[in-house]
Amino acid sequence: MRPEITFIDHTGDTGIHFYADSLHQVFETAAFGMFQIICPHYEIQSILEKEITIEGGDLEECLVNWLSELNFLFQTQQYMSAKILKMDRDGYRFSMLVSGETFDPEKHNAEIEIKAVTFHKLMLEEQDHRWQVRVIFDI
Repeated sequence: MRPEITFIDHTGDTGIHFYADSLHQVFETAAFGMFQIICPHYEIQSILEKEITIEGGDLEECLVNWLSELNFLFQTQQYMSAKILKMDRDGYRFSMLVSGETFDPEKHNAEIEIKAVTFHKLMLEEQDHRWQVRVIFDI
């Protein structure tokens, strides 16, 4: 079951806030939230698999890099990620096998273009084995 996402409106920006039980769930839910901003009310199908590797100096940077890579793949290859099938972690380097589908304007309604994933008000905190996450997107 996917955590409940609260969408944040801010002048020139939008964002997501949610709680998750694991890093796997953090990364998967953050991707889901981002694609709900881009294509609201559409559940992305698990049709096409891709391998994605990201790294950063800390977990916050890894999360921003993850979402930035997914946004880049959407902008350049029209790829939308639905699920993380497998996630391997080595420090602050993540290798993920993801599934998703290619954007189809006949069935997907892209409403908002995300220009960038920001560090503004970014939150990725663990307390009592539960993660609190907030990400702001420049639109």
